[in-house]
Amino acid sequence: QGGATSLLLQNLGHLTANNPQAANRRSLYKADADEEAEDQLLRTLGGLEKRDDIAQKATSLMTIHVKAYNCKTCDKRCLTWMSNCEEKGHSVSRVAAKKRFFLCTSCQKTTPSLNKSGPSRICSCGASSENWKQVPVVREKQYNHEDIAERTNMKARGHEHSFSLKS
Repeated sequence: QGGATSLLLQNLGHLTANNPQAANRRSLYKADADEEAEDQLLRTLGGLEKRDDIAQKATSLMTIHVKAYNCKTCDKRCLTWMSNCEEKGHSVSRVAAKKRFFLCTSCQKTTPSLNKSGPSRICSCGASSENWKQVPVVREKQYNHEDIAERTNMKARGHEHSFSLKS
């Protein structure tokens, strides 16, 4: 590659050596290149905005509609086929249900519930059934940026670090 570059300079170097204005001249297509770069940036930002909108809607959604199976004999609902009830001769049917998610305020464990205003059972941590709080289907991720920076030995931008320099 070095030979090709020097050959190019030997053959065309006189154009810039004899004409200082040619060396300082801007490209004829700079405006087109800048416009293309701006269009690419706007397309990227548009996609990121759509992703943010979807995430915002997901974090505000409290229930989802699902198809579930209902055993009229046991009065239980389940997302999967109830083979035990079928074997016992119970009446099992497929129904539309609302799925909600609840958080135990004691241990932070999440559990789903079908067509109920909350789990009626006690949490595995031993907290009463009153400790459940309804939460969105998708919870927003909580980041502590200082902890992340400490964990990866990162510092304020502009300061070079030996671990990030590649030699």
